[in-house]
Amino acid sequence: MTRILLLALLFTSAPLVAAQPSKRAKPTKPAKPKPPPPPEAEPEDLPDDDPALDPDALDAPPPPHVPRGMNDSNSDDEEPFKSRSDKQQLEDLGLKEEDLQALGGMMLCGCFCFVAGLIGLVVFLVRRSNKPAAQPGQPQQAWQPPAAAAAPPAPTVHFHLSVLAVGMHATARQLVSQSLLIAGAQADPTDAPERAKLVRELAKAVRGLDSEWVQFGYGERTDLADDAAAQSSYQKAVEDFGRRSAEPSTSGEAAYVVMTLVLCTRRQLRGVSALDDRAQIRTLLDERSTLGDGDLMGAYIAWSQPLGGHEVLARFPEMHAVR
Repeated sequence: MTRILLLALLFTSAPLVAAQPSKRAKPTKPAKPKPPPPPEAEPEDLPDDDPALDPDALDAPPPPHVPRGMNDSNSDDEEPFKSRSDKQQLEDLGLKEEDLQALGGMMLCGCFCFVAGLIGLVVFLVRRSNKPAAQPGQPQQAWQPPAAAAAPPAPTVHFHLSVLAVGMHATARQLVSQSLLIAGAQADPTDAPERAKLVRELAKAVRGLDSEWVQFGYGERTDLADDAAAQSSYQKAVEDFGRRSAEPSTSGEAAYVVMTLVLCTRRQLRGVSALDDRAQIRTLLDERSTLGDGDLMGAYIAWSQPLGGHEVLARFPEMHAVR
């Protein structure tokens, strides 16, 4: 009887024991709230596995600078903020690449014109600052028409006296005489045309014998203002060189002769800057070979006696050896 009562008590107390919680069991977590449904979208646009539908992802706080719901790069909320290419932007604005290039060219031209104008302004200001300012109380000069051109002064007649002396081998005198005879030049001219012809032919003959030249001398006067001064200087030169040419040799040598030509002209003739330059001597003789009849006022030709080499330089110290 007792066993029956114990078994009955055991069966009646078993449900109460099972209903009481165990002391060591951990309390279960409360059920998490169901996330709000995502925004409606087309079925084909929804990704297969959206991390936004994960309940754990909803509890995780987003970054401070990104709003909730915008941290997913594949969500539909970020589509308006995606960067678009330059070509798409140009198409939205209705522009083409050619239009953009033309716009850039116009901007470049505008910048160039601006810089050029700025430089011109700086130059104008600098030149204006350098211009002397008018003194107070000083009257400004009024514009005056240009004066009529003055008449050129009347040409003045200049007289030119030139003396040239050429030292040559003694045989050159005979060669010059033959050239004058062939040309028909008179040794003793009686009028101006014959005198001018004799000068021209003599210059040509001496010019052709440049291989016979040994010494050369030259002198001139360009300060003869009138006829009287020219005539006086000409007579002095004729007397001086005539006397030196007529003196006989004292050395007994007969190697060289000196031909002296004294000219008085109404215009200045060419001279020389170096007495030993053969090229300048040729140019001087060439000009005298074209002398006109009206340019010549007086001409004198003198041949020295045959002289020795040292005697030539002693009698004519104006001469120099020709290179």
